[in-house]
Order: sequence, then C-alpha cells, then structure tokens
Amino acid sequence: MSITRKKPVSVREVQTALSRAVQRMGVVAPEDQVLTTDQQTATTDENTVFGNLVNDLSLKKYMMVRSTNLKNPSMIFCRNYCNGYFQTYNNAITLLGTIDKESRVLYGLAENDGRVPTMNSEADLLYWGAKIALGDAARVTAGGIAMSNPSAAQVATKLGDFNTKNNSQGVKKTDYSTSQAATTAGMPSAILQVITVWDAAELFYNGLTIEARRAKCREWGEVFESSEKIKINVIVKKAGSDFVLVDALTTVLESGTEYTSNGLGEETIETHIAFGVTLETVLDGFVTNTNPIEFTTGVTAYNVVVEMVPV
Repeated sequence: MSITRKKPVSVREVQTALSRAVQRMGVVAPEDQVLTTDQQTATTDENTVFGNLVNDLSLKKYMMVRSTNLKNPSMIFCRNYCNGYFQTYNNAITLLGTIDKESRVLYGLAENDGRVPTMNSEADLLYWGAKIALGDAARVTAGGIAMSNPSAAQVATKLGDFNTKNNSQGVKKTDYSTSQAATTAGMPSAILQVITVWDAAELFYNGLTIEARRAKCREWGEVFESSEKIKINVIVKKAGSDFVLVDALTTVLESGTEYTSNGLGEETIETHIAFGVTLETVLDGFVTNTNPIEFTTGVTAYNVVVEMVPV
C-alpha cells in the first residue's frame, strides 16, 4: 500500500487546510511551532483573504439561488396567463366568432394559425407577452372587443412581475460568476501557502519515524492519500430517534467530495484519503454535524451514524 501527499485542488480542500494550519498555530507551544514568524503572518493573512473570497462566493450563490426560486414560479404564472390569453383568443375566433381571424397578424401570428405559441424559454415568454400587449391594444383601437379571462392588463401584470424577477436573477447570476472568477484567481496563492505550511511541518518533524512524522503533519492540516480504498456507510438520523433524514449533504473535508443521503437516509462514501477523514453534514433545520473518523490499519469498511440536532 502506497501513501502520498494529496495536494489540495478544490476550494473546500484549500479552505480546510488553511483553517487547520491557523488553528494549529494558535495552540502549539513555542518550541513546537513549525512556522517562522513571517510564515505565520502569511498563513493568517492568506486564510483571511481566501476565507473572505469563499464567504462572498457562498453569499452570491445564495442570492442567485434565491432569485432563481423567486423567478421560476413567476415565470410559470406568466406563461399560464399568456397561454390562457391565446387559448381564449383563439376560441373567440374559431368557436364564438366574436373576433376576426385576420387580427392574428396584430400579434405576429399567421392569419390561419390557431396554435398557441411555444413559450418555454424566458426570451419566448417576454416576446409573446409583449406581443399580447401590442396586439390587444391595436385590435381594440381598431374596434375589436376587449379580451377577458385573462385580460391583456392581467397578462401585463404577470409579465411585469416576471420581467423584474428575471432581470434580478440575471444580475445575481453575473454577480455569482464574478465571485467564482475571483475565488478561482485566489486559488494559486492559497494553495502555495498551504504547501508552504506542509513543507515546513515535514522539515520540522524530519527526525521522527515516517509514521510519527505523518501524524504530526496531519495536525497541521496535511492530507495523505492511499492506494487502498476506504468505504464508509453512513446513515443520517434525527438525534435521539430512528427517523432517517433525506437529502442531507455530507462533505469529506479532506477531499471536498460531497454525498447526499437517499430515501433511507443512507450515504455510501468511498475515499482514498489515508489515516482518517472529517465528515461535515448539513441539512436545513439542523445544526451542522462535524464527525472526525480515524481509520484503523487493515480495516477498509466503516459504519457511521450521523445524528443531526434540530436548530
């Protein structure tokens, strides 16, 4: 079985490594400090800078997701009103004879085309919503009867609400992309600082056996991976009960990999991280659960119950 250092590549890995290094700096005795004063300052500064980038990324993601969740229902309502308008309009032409078919050209439709336009995309919906307003106004001006159930004004209200929320979501998506780019740009210096800490720890503990040195370096956040695969069977439950929790998200902090609990509250985690991992489980309405697991030599499968405490 081979064991090697695992270089951090994901945002979560880098953030975890920097946080652990800073945490370790604050608790070790002066004689056990592996970093020089300058290296300690650089590590603290990098942890702050990168942490701010990640925090901003999380905030921008929340705002984007929130705006999307506001836009989507508005889009459905708007589409339903637009569909309803065209259906009522076509019925007035083909069934009631109260509107002339020639007026279809006022909406950008062919005179004999009684189909409801396709409005699956945001662009389609905005286009045909605007056509309803223009076509209805032109038709009424020409002496046609006012539409109802829904009226053009009701469609316009739904269209305006959708347009506002769609524009807001577009801004939030751009903000999130900008934050993603800033975080990506900050990765190289953050990774370099992590490697600096790990190299300093390796040098400081160079006189120890390889097993002891790796154990000490892990305290400074260094991560090792093995050719041996470890399987962790997780069940996520509500604390103090047998009630399983669905859609809980568990992250292996050392690798940044994520797993979601299924309908039975189960997650099957497979990892090549050596010596041990830390599982972080989150679910709306519950306190974040952090669960360190140390591996035993020769044991390749573990069963873990994660008990989530309600907020």
